[in-house]
Amino acid sequence: MFELLIGFLAGVITLFTGWVFIEQYNQNKKNPADTPRPYLPESEPEAGFPDDLSPENTPWNVPLHSKSDFIGKAERLAELKRLLQDKGSVLITQSRQCDVWGGTGKTQTAVEYIYKYQDDYLGGVLWINCNQDVLSEFSLLPEIIGLNLPIETKYAKKCQQIKEYLQQSKRKTLLIFDDIDEHSYEQIYPYLPENKFFQMLFLTNCKTLNIANASFVIDHLSDEKALALLFQESGRPDQAVEEKDPALIICHILGNLPLALELAGKYLKQAEELGFGQFLDCLIAAGDLDLAVLQETDKFYSLDHVKSIRNLVAINHELMDNVQARKIMAALTCFAGANINPEIISTVCDIDWKSKREDFWELTGLLEKYALLQVQQDDRLTVHRLIQEAFCQVIPPNELNVVRRSYIGILQNWFDSHNNLTQLKITTKEIPHVLTAARLAASEGIFPQSYDLSLALGKYYNCIGLYQESIKWSKQGEAEVKKHAAQEYHRLGAACVEIGLALNALGEFKRAVSYFEKGLVFEKEHFGEKHPQISSTLNNLGMAYDSLKQYKKAVGYYKQALEIDKEYFGERNPNVAARLNNLGGVWYSLGDHKQAAECFEQAIKIWREVHGDRHPQVSAGLNNLGMAWKSLGEYEKAIEHYKQALSIDQQCFGERHPKVAIDLNNLGRAWHSLGQTGKARQCAQQAYSINLEFFGQEQPGNKTNSSSRQAQSNEE
Repeated sequence: MFELLIGFLAGVITLFTGWVFIEQYNQNKKNPADTPRPYLPESEPEAGFPDDLSPENTPWNVPLHSKSDFIGKAERLAELKRLLQDKGSVLITQSRQCDVWGGTGKTQTAVEYIYKYQDDYLGGVLWINCNQDVLSEFSLLPEIIGLNLPIETKYAKKCQQIKEYLQQSKRKTLLIFDDIDEHSYEQIYPYLPENKFFQMLFLTNCKTLNIANASFVIDHLSDEKALALLFQESGRPDQAVEEKDPALIICHILGNLPLALELAGKYLKQAEELGFGQFLDCLIAAGDLDLAVLQETDKFYSLDHVKSIRNLVAINHELMDNVQARKIMAALTCFAGANINPEIISTVCDIDWKSKREDFWELTGLLEKYALLQVQQDDRLTVHRLIQEAFCQVIPPNELNVVRRSYIGILQNWFDSHNNLTQLKITTKEIPHVLTAARLAASEGIFPQSYDLSLALGKYYNCIGLYQESIKWSKQGEAEVKKHAAQEYHRLGAACVEIGLALNALGEFKRAVSYFEKGLVFEKEHFGEKHPQISSTLNNLGMAYDSLKQYKKAVGYYKQALEIDKEYFGERNPNVAARLNNLGGVWYSLGDHKQAAECFEQAIKIWREVHGDRHPQVSAGLNNLGMAWKSLGEYEKAIEHYKQALSIDQQCFGERHPKVAIDLNNLGRAWHSLGQTGKARQCAQQAYSINLEFFGQEQPGNKTNSSSRQAQSNEE
């Protein structure tokens, strides 16, 4: 389970941000793809705006390298620059006549534009890969643009802060959305800036998408440019001129598509003994083509260019004699279209990352020479979707199945070992591949991995605050159990509980109770009456009834959970402290502040024994105890405990952190109750300054609220 999200008030922000996401999404769901965003031509920055970005820390996350010899660069890139300057947002797409979804050079055109004109964008260049999971990709931007948000910040709040940061910028900035479609555009639409200093490039294979103020259409290359690209990539343009006729037919077979021409050229560069005529014979044989038809230049548009790319990949695969390199390509076909972690790839291919890393890079270097993959600037790998699809058809099915099963198992193990809050940034980069593994496991009927991956995704989306996504994947996990192993009650119970947690965070407390109760029945069938998992679900039920303000029922469930944990773990255990803390909270809601204080004191004592005096959980308990003393009119005791909490959080998180702001707010209210308005005002101003720095606005203060105990639901 995800580690304990500490703090009596953390649930307030959790609930608030989940509501914000749903509301904003619903408000913008009115087919945003039909409404390009407004754009004002660029003007000079307003006087007085702080000029705080130096060149070395300008945001930049472009994953791909420039190709200095990019064919047709100068005139087309200048045209794209004019469009962006005049219109603000441009859709790079391919012509309706092009029969291949991709491979025309849209991505490389954008890359070349960025490197040619990067000095124009003093506000930075931000690249978002929309393939598979734009939500996770977008959530990585804070680190790139320098927003030091707390790790537990939920998705909606995080994206809102990204938007506010971008809105305030007075520097020319470029956003690129690669491989976007209508669905991914709808997901990110609420968070796009409306700022005259921003330009946006949308790259898509969808020929009907209308989301920008202008379109930049990329078609098949002309014969002249196609030949130039083939000759250039082959590394022998001088000799190639003598073989212009077979080279032109090769271009026609490959649809004059840059991706295919690069593959052919790179192969010819490696096979120096192979002439263009001989290579043409290979293509004709592989595709069972008629040379007479190919010699009629007006006929090549009727060819199946997808099949031609597949045949070209087959030639590469057949003649590439390195078995390990072929195994890497087989593994790469399993992954999503997003960039790929090389360490995970090496594990799938049984190459030890620690001892054989150099061997792995030597193999990927070989594949890069054949243009079958690209090594990005951060050493992650990328493979074009058409190459992945082609290899799926070229590799023998039995070999591919072995690799797929290895891929699914390794992704599951990797995600299980990283599926916690502190490793969220690492996990997020791999989410597209985990999604692909989950779908593949379900389609291939690979159980229990199909369940494990689905439920892991449910937990991940719960953690970042995308609760509807969490429900979808948790229900998928539930369906996988019912399909393959209906008697595995612990799996059914875990899926029900995860759905309940998401519903509770969405404020659907009655439905949450229903799922928690159903999960409890399943778990008791598997674990019996006295087990930590039973305690956890009882705690969740207490949490839901607490939110429904049915406090007596909440007390009953919290007490049951506490009794089980004391019996199972003993009196001095963090789980016991968490249950006492929750019980103290509901006593507080019932107005029994004295009993609440007793529970909080017991929890603090245990946390101090387990973690020491300077731990965030101790700080959370001190804050809660301070609230209880304040409600009892013991303002000096409240101030004492708030000061202790503030000191701990300043040491643990630094002087400028939202948890410190909460402590200051609490301390300020206590000072105010004691009549010390000057000290109260000073605390409030400090808290406001911190929140403004992190969030752009003052956050909700420390209020006693039933939702505040939602944070205690995932402590195991």
